[in-house]
Amino acid sequence: MHEGDPVTGETLRMEWEAILSTFSADGMPRPIRTLIRHMISHGYDQIFVPGSSLFTLLVSVPVSNKVDYSYTLRVDYDERIQIMKFNFLERADFKQEHSDGARPATWEETCQASEGTIILEEFLNSGNIFNEAIIQHMRRR
Repeated sequence: MHEGDPVTGETLRMEWEAILSTFSADGMPRPIRTLIRHMISHGYDQIFVPGSSLFTLLVSVPVSNKVDYSYTLRVDYDERIQIMKFNFLERADFKQEHSDGARPATWEETCQASEGTIILEEFLNSGNIFNEAIIQHMRRR
């Protein structure tokens, strides 16, 4: 999906299935597949925009029902040391959009693969823009 593309629940679900297929290929990190399955089974596949880049899972919050990569969580898995790394940093043009002097939100966490879904849920429920998107989705149901 490209920035600015319109999103619906159905298009998002199809994109998540495509990302799962991509990460199911040989050589792709299994813990990332586990996170993708978790996102799908918990209904997050109807809320967030999935993406990938060089073995990295990208999860973005759509803005105004369009793809927008301003708010993207990156999830990497280092096979060598078996560690997952979660990283969220608002896009660089944040300061242009926020004249009140607020700083871009940042969050980073590392964990063992077995803790990946726990860390993901902690992040999604931590009162950030991802949590706001979940709450808005629930209100529309």
